[in-house]
Amino acid sequence: MESKYNSRSSDTQDSSEMQSVFKTRPVKMKNFNQHITELYSNMFALFIKEWSDLDKCTVFHTAASCALEVCNRRKNRYQTILPYVHSRVTLEPLSTEGSDYINADFITGHKEREYIATQAPLKETFADFWRMVWQYKCRVIVMLAELVEHEIVKVDRYWPDRLGFTEKYGDIAVRLAFISQRERIIVRKFHLTLGTEKRVVSQYVLEDFKEDCSDVTPSAIVDFIQTVREDLNSGPDSGPAVVHCSAGLGRTGVFIALDYFQQRIAMMSLEDTIDVFAFVLKMRNHRPHMVQNLKQYLFIHDLLNLLIFVKQVILRQIQEMQADINNEHHIQDHNKVLVHVSNKKDVPTTSEGHDHASSETSVPASNKKVDSSSYDEIIRASNKKIADASNKELADASNRGHIATRKEKPVQPAVKKVSTTSRKSI
Repeated sequence: MESKYNSRSSDTQDSSEMQSVFKTRPVKMKNFNQHITELYSNMFALFIKEWSDLDKCTVFHTAASCALEVCNRRKNRYQTILPYVHSRVTLEPLSTEGSDYINADFITGHKEREYIATQAPLKETFADFWRMVWQYKCRVIVMLAELVEHEIVKVDRYWPDRLGFTEKYGDIAVRLAFISQRERIIVRKFHLTLGTEKRVVSQYVLEDFKEDCSDVTPSAIVDFIQTVREDLNSGPDSGPAVVHCSAGLGRTGVFIALDYFQQRIAMMSLEDTIDVFAFVLKMRNHRPHMVQNLKQYLFIHDLLNLLIFVKQVILRQIQEMQADINNEHHIQDHNKVLVHVSNKKDVPTTSEGHDHASSETSVPASNKKVDSSSYDEIIRASNKKIADASNKELADASNRGHIATRKEKPVQPAVKKVSTTSRKSI
C-alpha cells in the first residue's frame, strides 16, 4: 500500500519536536480501506498518534486585531475564537466604526474562497451576516447546529420564523418563501431584496448532527452533502458556500472536508490519492481549530471510506454493463455473418433438412442477441445493485461504528484518554 508521507514540517511552533513529523500523508483511494483499518488497529493507536501529530503541526496565526476592539467584541460568540488577519472575511465598511468586521474566514477548497466558515450569527450580527451573504453573492448556507443544544443557545434564529413572512436585517429584506423537510434535511428558500435587486438563497440544515458526530447515519450525511453540492453546482454565479455550526470550527470543518473530498473522489481515479491530514491542516491555516476532536477526525475517514466503496461498486457496474454492450455487438456481428452464409446455396443441412445458419442452436443460448431496448432495464438493475450494496454497507457501518474493519465490531474510540481531545468542542 502506498501511503508514504512526502514532506516534513518546517513552520511548526516547535521545529525541533517536529523534525520527524510529516505534514502530508497521501493514500491511494484503492488502498484507503486498508489504510484506515491499520489506523484503527491496536485500540486506535495510529489514529491517536496521527491526531497528536495534527495538533503539533497546526500553526496558529495572528488573529485580526479588529476582532478585539471594543466595538467588535460583542460580535464574537466565543471570545477565544477569532478570525485570522490573512483569511478573514471583510465587509464593505459603513459609516459606523468596525462595520467591516465579521467573525468569518475564507477556506480554500478546489478553488480559492470556495467556503466561508463562520460562527452562528448573534442577534447583534444578523445584519452583518446577511450583508456578507449579499456582498459575496452566496447562494447556499449550511447550518450544522441546533438552535439549542443541552439547554445552551448555539444558534440565534437569523431568518423569519413563519412561511411567507419578511424581516429586514439592515437594508436587506429577507422573506421565507419555501420550507421542506426530507428525513433529517431541512431546506429553506429565502428571497432577498436590496433596493430593486432580488436574489434567492437556500439554507440547508442537518438535524441532530452532534459535536461528536454521533446519532447521524452515514447515509444521512452522504445524502446531505450531495444535496448541498448539487445546489452549489447548479449555477455558474455561485459565490462561496457559507457554513456554520455554533463556533464555525468542528462540525463546520467536518462538512467542508467531506464536501471537498466528495468532489475529489468523484473526479479522480482510484489510483489517485486523498490526504485528510494535509487538508485539515490547510483548513486550520485559514481558521483556528477546524475539526475539533478525534471523533470528528475518525468520522471524516469513515465517510470517505464509504464514498470510495460506493465509487468502486459503481465502477464495477459500469464494467459489467460495458461487457454486456461489447457482447451484444459481438453477437450482432456474428449474426450478420450467419445470415450472409445462410443465403448461399451450398449451406450444409442437418439430418432434419434445416440449414446450420438458421438453426437457433448455432449460437449458444448464453450468447443470444439482447434487444437494445432492454438496456434501460440493465441500467435500472445496475442502479439497484449499487443501492443495495451501498445500503448494506451503510447498515454495516452503522452497526459497527466504522467501516474500516470487515470482520469484527470495533471498540469505540477511547477519545477521553487522548490529551489532545480535552479541548472543549463548541
